[in-house]
Amino acid sequence: MARSLLRQQIIQYLLLMVFVSFLAMVAYPLSRPQYVLYRLGQTEWSRGDTTAALKKFEKALSFGNLSNKALLRIGELAFEANNTKIGDTALRALQQGVRVTTVEKDAAAGVYDAHGQPERAAAILESAGTALWENSAAVLHLADLQARLKQFEASFRLYKEILTRDPNNALVCIGYAQALFMAGDYTTAEEMTRHAIELTGKNRESRILLARVLTAMGRFDEAIDLYKAALGESL
Repeated sequence: MARSLLRQQIIQYLLLMVFVSFLAMVAYPLSRPQYVLYRLGQTEWSRGDTTAALKKFEKALSFGNLSNKALLRIGELAFEANNTKIGDTALRALQQGVRVTTVEKDAAAGVYDAHGQPERAAAILESAGTALWENSAAVLHLADLQARLKQFEASFRLYKEILTRDPNNALVCIGYAQALFMAGDYTTAEEMTRHAIELTGKNRESRILLARVLTAMGRFDEAIDLYKAALGESL
């Protein structure tokens, strides 16, 4: 009798678990269809069916409430597929989130920047305000964007502020020198590049930049020597 009762309880428990699992399988797609569509889109993408994947992503976006990670991924893949409409929809939704980190903002800016929209990229980073300083890479990215957009004064202010906080950061020195070079301030660009060379031990990038600066200043012999040293070949 005891064994029979135990067997019945075990069977009832297993049936209950099956029923609960079935309810979960049914309820999840109904309660969170955007994530089901997002995952289906990823599967289609991995299979190489870009059109089907984008349709799933677009439908997922229409439901809303996707995570920042999912929105960023959809944005990246859509832009990679040259579908700026879906990509822009995803990245706009990301920007409108209430808990968007500076890392996520910088990643979104990177997508726009990589696909020829530096203005949009800069706008995203600028929207972070002073919180952007939580992410030094994002600040450096913004300074570079502003220089490329010929917003030199804004770019210079950022580079100077970064160097005030970290005066021996060679990467920042090179970035600042490039901005100065683009602005036509060759004298200061030379000074900053030589400082970067002192910090980096004459690496290839800094020597090529200095050669470009010297070429713009008409100091061709010095530039040629630097090119030779940097490229390791006769010119």
